[in-house]
Amino acid sequence: MEQSPPHFNVHYYIDQLRQDLQWAYIRSKQVTTPGLKGDARENAVRDTLSHCIPDGVGVGTGCVIDCENRVSQQIDVVLYEKAFCPVFSINGINYFPCEFVIAVGEIKSIMAKKDLVDVYEKIKSVRQLNKFAGTEKKNGVVTYRHYLSLEPKTTCGDYPSFRDCNSSTQIYGFGLCEKFKAKPKTVKKHALELCNRFEDIYRPNVVVSLDDMGIMPSEGSQSSYTSLGSDGVRIAGENIFHYLVTSLLRHIFAGKTALPYMIEKYTISKPINIIVP
Repeated sequence: MEQSPPHFNVHYYIDQLRQDLQWAYIRSKQVTTPGLKGDARENAVRDTLSHCIPDGVGVGTGCVIDCENRVSQQIDVVLYEKAFCPVFSINGINYFPCEFVIAVGEIKSIMAKKDLVDVYEKIKSVRQLNKFAGTEKKNGVVTYRHYLSLEPKTTCGDYPSFRDCNSSTQIYGFGLCEKFKAKPKTVKKHALELCNRFEDIYRPNVVVSLDDMGIMPSEGSQSSYTSLGSDGVRIAGENIFHYLVTSLLRHIFAGKTALPYMIEKYTISKPINIIVP
């Protein structure tokens, strides 16, 4: 009798990661101080995400910087290009150049209104940075590459920054919590208030709870992958953690950034003075 081939269900695997993360949140409650409780949750999230993204992506924590010396707030989760990103570290505090940062996330326990505001503020602090685009203005051409690739590509344009071009050039932003404190109707009300307070370029791509509820941008009655151009929010349920993982993978492979040579904008502050011709 012919045996059926073995099966591996990726959807089930991701759901097991979600459940493992829920247990990690529960275990973190045994930690003895609030700061260490937060560290325990954040470590668990970073470890979990590392199991479902490519090896070329590093998962760290710290601040994101740009070549104009601006700095984001401290970020709980930073997904960056491990092979290309120079991480500037001061006594264990990491600074990541924004052109090599793929996504950022803010981690909470029980998401109250003030915590949701903090998620929006942290993501805004990253999105305000000037993500250099590698413009060659004389030809009207912008040079870029996809994350994890060195192959240069070009497109027409003359913009110096990728900051608010489109969803593929933005740094992906998300929030993650154990659960929301309020009921869905109230969570939506709070999120709509934040839509009025924050420009669309600064809003997160998604805010997810481990008990399967999430805030997603919307255009009319349809959910949207990005907050750019969105006019509201939708409260989603079921498989929302799967959606987060899928969206991160999509951004890793489809996101656009500058070529690695642009690190010179960070390391060379002014033209080199030639002493002997």
